[in-house]
Amino acid sequence: MAIGNWVIDANGARSTQPSHAGLVKATRIIFLGSSMVNGDTHVKNNETISAYVEDEDVDALNFGTMMYSDVLNGPMLALLQT
Repeated sequence: MAIGNWVIDANGARSTQPSHAGLVKATRIIFLGSSMVNGDTHVKNNETISAYVEDEDVDALNFGTMMYSDVLNGPMLALLQT
C-alpha cells in the first residue's frame, strides 16, 4: 500500500525491503511507536529511523503506526501490567 512517500509492505511494516520473510541477519530490531517512528508521509522509506540502522547485519522492521498515542493506549498498558 502506498500514499505518496508512505509505503508499507504486506506485513504492515514500513520497510526498505520488499519482504522480510526468509531473511537471516545477525540482529533484528523492531521499531514500535507513533508517526514519529513511522515517519508519516513526510519522509521516504529509506529516510526513516529504521532505514538508518539497517545494514547487511541488521534487519530493522518499522511497525510505527499513524494516529498512535500513549495517552490513548495508557489504559491498555495498565491492564497488561496487572
